[in-house]
Amino acid sequence: MGNDQKKSKEVFYSPYDAVALKNILEHNKNITAEDVKQFFPVYYPVACIEISMTERDFEDFDFVNMTVLNMLALKITNISIISDTLGLSETYIKNVIKILSGYGYVDKFMGITQIGMDSMESQKKISVHSSAQKFQVDALNGRILKVEETMLEKNLKKPSKTPIGIPHIDYRGASVEESEIETIIRRNPQMYLQERGHYLNINVDRIDDIKLLSVDYCKAYMMKLQSCAPVVFYMAKGNNRFSVWKSFGVDPGFAEKYSVEEEPAVNSHMATERISQVYESKTIKAHEITTDKILELCDFDIENIRAFVDRATDKLILHINSDSFRTLSRTAFDMISYLSEEGTGFFICHNLNGRVIEIKTEDDKLIELAKQLKKYGKKISKSKHIENNSGCRNPIEKIKEAISAAEESD
Repeated sequence: MGNDQKKSKEVFYSPYDAVALKNILEHNKNITAEDVKQFFPVYYPVACIEISMTERDFEDFDFVNMTVLNMLALKITNISIISDTLGLSETYIKNVIKILSGYGYVDKFMGITQIGMDSMESQKKISVHSSAQKFQVDALNGRILKVEETMLEKNLKKPSKTPIGIPHIDYRGASVEESEIETIIRRNPQMYLQERGHYLNINVDRIDDIKLLSVDYCKAYMMKLQSCAPVVFYMAKGNNRFSVWKSFGVDPGFAEKYSVEEEPAVNSHMATERISQVYESKTIKAHEITTDKILELCDFDIENIRAFVDRATDKLILHINSDSFRTLSRTAFDMISYLSEEGTGFFICHNLNGRVIEIKTEDDKLIELAKQLKKYGKKISKSKHIENNSGCRNPIEKIKEAISAAEESD
């Protein structure tokens, strides 16, 4: 049984999930661990589209070129008159007209084209060229992600490349259709032009074509709080090279109660429906979790723990002390390190189906140990000390030894 238990923990326990929850809570100060009802990883669909567009660049216009263009617009097409008026040679004027024709401002009859008229109106030299730009799109909401909302391409994976056991939020039948995305973008193109550096380039004149290149999945986390629809958080690039946790979209009640972001995007009906389907499926399994499942997480000394379900909040509660762990393991190490100075913390792992365990202790020695682990925990983990001593007796003493070694190496 001991070997089976150890294998189970290796397969299902992921310290990164707890770190993700910790970071999300740090980024959203109005949400506390006590508010979290369920938290588990999911894969969320992200579309990649390519938009072909025509852009206009504006530059300062040479005075002579602009003057000649204005004279042609006034139907003054006689080269001699233009030459005498400006005090320049006819050869020079002919070359200027050739340049204006090359810009597309003057036609073969020396008439002014539309772009020529636009140039006169703006008093700028306008050049028109084609370009293409790729965008990431929230596949459930059909929303183009801003630059700071996008994710690294290496974090986008095909379904066949994602781990088994983590649910995928299905995009089929959602907004990931070229025609619908095109409609969304064309609905108010001026809005995108005003978002300098966020969406389309500021000089875009028109959208010529939109292609759907792929639909991949990014790892994200679904969070369920009390009295609010579940929300999905993911790691975005952010600004200034610092990654941040953002939500794809929220329901109005969530945004109003917790103020997770400045003006967060609101989920469409389709996105809400697909997210709820995954949550409800996970919830059915989560309600099957009993206190017996908690006892399987570690080699506990049953006499020194107390595990129960808080009927008022439906929370899994685990009381521990310095004698609760019979052997050392990664799970035991992390449970202790997650304790706060108040003696409370949280713990999550996959085989709890998103249920969050609230850890509590009144043991001052354990709280002090947790404080030390916050300072030296990463160094201990990197030294593989915990893995090398996994299964050993006297786990608290082993952790203290590791902390002492870390202190000496400072």
